[in-house]
Amino acid sequence: MNTVKIPTKELEKIDKAFDLATSEEDETHIARVGGILRQIDPSFDPRSFGYKNLSQLFENIEKYLVVKNEINGLNHPLVKLK
Repeated sequence: MNTVKIPTKELEKIDKAFDLATSEEDETHIARVGGILRQIDPSFDPRSFGYKNLSQLFENIEKYLVVKNEINGLNHPLVKLK
């Protein structure tokens, strides 16, 4: 796994996007968080931190858990608080 340190400023953006993407449940689709992240910061890119995609980035943030969510053979991962 990647051990690149994500700057606090960027973690704050990720947390804000997660908060905006969730309703009463503490989980949401990663794609939804990604869309909100792009609204908050259009230049945000997980590759800047050494991660291939947003799922990998979330897998490496201690407070989040990525859950596989297969629908019709396609994975639509969810992210939730641990």
